[in-house]
Amino acid sequence: MNKYYCLLCFLCFHATSFSCVITSAYNLNKTVFENEIQDVLKDIVSSEELITKEIVYNAPKSGEINFCWYSEGYTNADIISWNKGAKVFKNLLYMPMSKNIKGEFMTSITMPKNSNISYGFWILKDASGVYQDLWDWHKNRINFDNNQQTRFQAVYTQNKSSKTSLLVPIGWLIFLTLLFLLLILNFSKRLFFKTFENPSIIRKVILLGIALFLFHIIARSEIIKLHPKTLFYDLSKVTILFKASFSDFVYVLFVVLIGVIPLFFIQNKTYQNVIFKVFQVIIFLSAFFAFTNISTVILLGQPFNYEWFYYADFLGSEDALNALKENVTLIVFFNLLAISISVFLLAKILDYAVRFIAGNNYLKYSIGILVFVALVFLVISSLKIDRKYANGKVENAVLAMVTSIIANKKTNSLLYQNSGTNEIFKPNEGTPLNPIKHYRTKVVKNVIYIILESSGAKYFDAYGANYNITPNLNAYAEKALLFKNAYAHAPATMKSMVALLGSIYPHVSYKCLTYEKPDFSHPTISSLLKEQGYNTSFFTSADLSYLKGKQFLDHRNFDTIEDFSKISCNRNFKQEIYKEGDAIDDLCLTNRFETWLENNNDAPFFSTIWTVQGHYPYFFSSEEEDFHVDNLYLNRYLNTIKQCDRMIGDIIAILKEKQLFESTLIVVTGDHGEAFNQHNNHGHASTIYEENVKIPLYFINPLFFNGEQREDMVSMKDIASTTLSLLDIVTPPTWQGRDVVSTTQDEAFFFTTLSDYLFGYRKGNKKFIFNETSQTVEVFDLLNDPDEKVNISDRIPEPEISQAKRRVASWIQYQVKFVNKDLLN
Repeated sequence: MNKYYCLLCFLCFHATSFSCVITSAYNLNKTVFENEIQDVLKDIVSSEELITKEIVYNAPKSGEINFCWYSEGYTNADIISWNKGAKVFKNLLYMPMSKNIKGEFMTSITMPKNSNISYGFWILKDASGVYQDLWDWHKNRINFDNNQQTRFQAVYTQNKSSKTSLLVPIGWLIFLTLLFLLLILNFSKRLFFKTFENPSIIRKVILLGIALFLFHIIARSEIIKLHPKTLFYDLSKVTILFKASFSDFVYVLFVVLIGVIPLFFIQNKTYQNVIFKVFQVIIFLSAFFAFTNISTVILLGQPFNYEWFYYADFLGSEDALNALKENVTLIVFFNLLAISISVFLLAKILDYAVRFIAGNNYLKYSIGILVFVALVFLVISSLKIDRKYANGKVENAVLAMVTSIIANKKTNSLLYQNSGTNEIFKPNEGTPLNPIKHYRTKVVKNVIYIILESSGAKYFDAYGANYNITPNLNAYAEKALLFKNAYAHAPATMKSMVALLGSIYPHVSYKCLTYEKPDFSHPTISSLLKEQGYNTSFFTSADLSYLKGKQFLDHRNFDTIEDFSKISCNRNFKQEIYKEGDAIDDLCLTNRFETWLENNNDAPFFSTIWTVQGHYPYFFSSEEEDFHVDNLYLNRYLNTIKQCDRMIGDIIAILKEKQLFESTLIVVTGDHGEAFNQHNNHGHASTIYEENVKIPLYFINPLFFNGEQREDMVSMKDIASTTLSLLDIVTPPTWQGRDVVSTTQDEAFFFTTLSDYLFGYRKGNKKFIFNETSQTVEVFDLLNDPDEKVNISDRIPEPEISQAKRRVASWIQYQVKFVNKDLLN
């Protein structure tokens, strides 16, 4: 085995050399946030020496633009003091640009004399008002040595996104660098080697494995945000990178073993060549996926897995399609191709290095000892460091996908845990109020559900927010029953739709009932009210094709079902990179409902109105109000909620005009929440913190003539059951909701399975989150820590945690059995 001995010896030596090459290439493509600090900064001048420069940007295809910039010599606070109206987003300054009579965009920027700025143009909307979020970033700088006007022409091909990799765009440079080095070695091999025989096939396999692992390390460095240059002056970073790449090491070792082991036993050259060709394909695809995974982790927080594939409607929804579009443009594809081929070039370079070291006994043994000591040091050091990354940042992409496919029918340990009691879980149990509050239920005749897409309770005025965005809901507080602790069972729209209409917990799985069996037999509030002679309708400004939503509704006895494609509206939204991103303005739902109501006879009615603008990218066609938040997307999101509040006010006005307000129960809620980096998470589907699952819930009608705010727990499944109770209609025995008007409850359950398997349980003021993937638990005291910043699980007695877990297990086991037996079968 002497001929393979030097392969291991050379690993450290080549890793250092290759890192130098990658570091140089990496620096060529850094974003504006990562530019090197200049060696010499210009002298800081006094505030009297300020220059104001007018910026003119000719962008005829655009409708809304921000001028963005930063300066390495001055703080953001200083620059804002010179530029009234400037704001900060992710450490980048921006200023809205106004349109002149020529249709050009203009703004004025003030900076100290002789200073310079890095700058770009953030194109928010096109000329028709459709959101784009394109970046036209410029590599040169603007110098403030005079106050002359500076003009620019829009370049729409430069789409710069913070959700893309920095390494992938320089794949061509990595390829050319390694190719150039290999050509030099080829031309000079006669100077160093007297004989040059082709390496054995096993040696080729091992060399390709080492090369693949080195490329995985480089990709992992970007995922964990560790710049390669730091490896040369901070050994602790080497240890961190090694530990973060352990999953990649396991994967590469497995790939090498499945290549080497058959070659030891198969001596037929033809068969060996076939095995080697298959191995080369695996190496190529592994490198391709490793670098594709960079953008996927940036976008989703984890490698793409089967659960996300399912949630994405098998690449039909926006999250998946966005990830796909980010990674398979023609330019990106060729860069990924270049990177994958570069692995083979590196393996050839490794072969030259191995031959050179093997020919010199002194080098062979000294480097061998050095490598062995270095590896031992890395292993021991990595075991000692406490720094941890989220599992998604250190999980190998191929292993993550393969594991999730193999285990796509997996459950969790809670499904099999002994609840420790023979008591049957009762999904609709509650404690009767004493005395039971009496409402004039006979007044209610009609029902309207207004479901606000991705609307978390934390952003509403009545729930403690200070944005003042719900004046209409506030105005009807004295005629409403408001629940301060209402929860969606999962941060996913279609699961909430099943729970809302069917008064049941959704399927406790990554699977969704609407997709698995859209025609499953189960009474819903629409079908029951239709039997009572109601006219029924469902209107949404979104696309109902997602996860077979339209098919599900077709079996729920709605007289009219219309989504964005059927509702007439002059404010249409189209997101080019999303298959299902088309939508209409939520305000158009008001007009459609009014028209339907005018054509309605004297029969009672039930209508569901489901908005869309609260979903990313938070479409908004009117001029945005500034809510003084750092996050531009949060500001846009708050505008959409305020517009939905306006829509609610318009609907109530229509009811009053038709003298239907007193006889109509209006239920306003969200299908789930939305996160804006409260727990290093954006969107809603991956976690179950309060911003993801806590929703507003209003029951509006004059029968609640004194107004009331309740603190007990309410869930999405309870809404339909409460509605029937207020209508004095008996609820079906298969429903799992309770009447929240006459009963109270102090617990709630929720879950998500799209990243880790997360199961939540709230009991009183304590909230438990059980991570069945990592086998960890978080506990929060929501009374003293409503933002869930301090995990107090180490202060909670183990029996209390065990009891909470048994309660969650009891719920899961009950619901899985119910769904499989009564719905899917």
